[in-house]
Amino acid sequence: MVPAIEVEGGWETVLDGPSRAALERSALPEFLHAQRWFGGKARQIGAVRVIDWGRLPDVPTAFATVLEVAYADGKPEQYFVPLTVAEIQGEATVARLTGPTGEAVLCDGLADDAVCAALLGTVGDGREFPTREGVIRGTATAAFAGLRGDPTRPLAVERGPATSSNSLVFYGQKLLLKAFRRLQPGVNPDYEVGRFLTERAGFDRTPRVAGLLEYVRPGHEPAALGLLQEVVPSQGDGWDHALAELKDYCERPGEEPVGDYLQAAATLGRRTAQMHLALASEPHDPAFAPEPLTVGDANALRDDVLRQGRRALALLGQALDRLPADVAPTAQRLLDEGPETLDRLATATVVVPAAAKTRVHGDYHLGQLLWTGGDYVILDFEGEPTRPLAERRAKFSPVRDVAGMLRSYHYAAYAGLFDRTRDRPDEFARLEPRARAWQRQVSAAFLGEYRAAAGSAGFLPQDSREFAALLYLFVLGKAFFELAYELNNRPDWVRIPLQGILSLWSRDR
Repeated sequence: MVPAIEVEGGWETVLDGPSRAALERSALPEFLHAQRWFGGKARQIGAVRVIDWGRLPDVPTAFATVLEVAYADGKPEQYFVPLTVAEIQGEATVARLTGPTGEAVLCDGLADDAVCAALLGTVGDGREFPTREGVIRGTATAAFAGLRGDPTRPLAVERGPATSSNSLVFYGQKLLLKAFRRLQPGVNPDYEVGRFLTERAGFDRTPRVAGLLEYVRPGHEPAALGLLQEVVPSQGDGWDHALAELKDYCERPGEEPVGDYLQAAATLGRRTAQMHLALASEPHDPAFAPEPLTVGDANALRDDVLRQGRRALALLGQALDRLPADVAPTAQRLLDEGPETLDRLATATVVVPAAAKTRVHGDYHLGQLLWTGGDYVILDFEGEPTRPLAERRAKFSPVRDVAGMLRSYHYAAYAGLFDRTRDRPDEFARLEPRARAWQRQVSAAFLGEYRAAAGSAGFLPQDSREFAALLYLFVLGKAFFELAYELNNRPDWVRIPLQGILSLWSRDR
């Protein structure tokens, strides 16, 4: 039930005095816990405080607020939550308000068109407005005016699906505001890399950046609140396109080849190489200049794989009795073979390939692509949102991105198989070899074209054995991470990383 809050003055005073304390005590914790973008669902909230806020320009009863969430254990987190007094209800509702002027609803400001328009204007005009402790500042890039069009014509506002840690607002299918709910002070990699690729490196297979909204306090690094970028027309994302192609392949009789999707996979391999070449193209900017891959980097990678592997095996052992009956034997095999295999990896000599580390995408999979009918556009350079900002801006071997996409093809093959056999489980055994064949062929097409397009780039090992060894470590580490994730979230999907890990180990012997 939505809490009721009494406001002593007009609605513009809702964040003053007793009404703010009531919001912090009951309404805001309940609201946060119900939001898809809130990252603390698994933690016990100790307290929520409005640590800063300011009125939005042109919307008298709308507020840009910064909330600090303290937990029973661990570090607190800060969230950007615009609030507005409006007639909007549903999931956006924070509290019902009563006061001298009647009744109203306090809701998430991003559900209100006027608030969204005010944020767009703040970026487009390059203006700032004060908060109690600092300012909220908008910055427009050179691309903004052309993407926005006639500034006197309002743009229709639409919201994206609530499926990520960010909130999405579309303006007239021209501009997209990606609102970063959890605040992390420092340079935002999506803004930094997006501008570098399109403005400096000339890479045109990613949306142009139009602007930035950020929160600035004296004595603190600015924190990005939102990224404004170009909307690219498409036929959907790369994940849905892959599943549709796999479905078509599985419905064909006999042993027909994969067909047109091999060309799509090869195109993605080429675009991925071009992205990596662009990210490695600036030797004089310390934020982007390639650096040699060192013994320390190689050891850190090996140690991370070992850490991920031991954690995944521990979780697998604890969950063995709860796994589906047809998965348990494969899981037991991994538990039997895993410790010895990890021990061999721990004692093996680390080969340091002649290669470099650069800025990379960092969270590369089919869901980070748009399919534009014959080609791809690459999205979301913010990295894994749960990782610290410094790690998301760090340099890695570009092979990390290659491994992420190969694992994504594996996932697509089985996701399509699960969907097709949900009501016909007896078909699974018959169709699984076809799904695996699809995965092998598209992975080979992607990888082959990637290496051909990258050529003799200094960031890749030119020795085939060194390249294969580096790819093996990144793929294995990713599969272990996936295994731990699925054990905690989707036990029915545990078979995907299980099969991937065992397949890698069988080829390694």
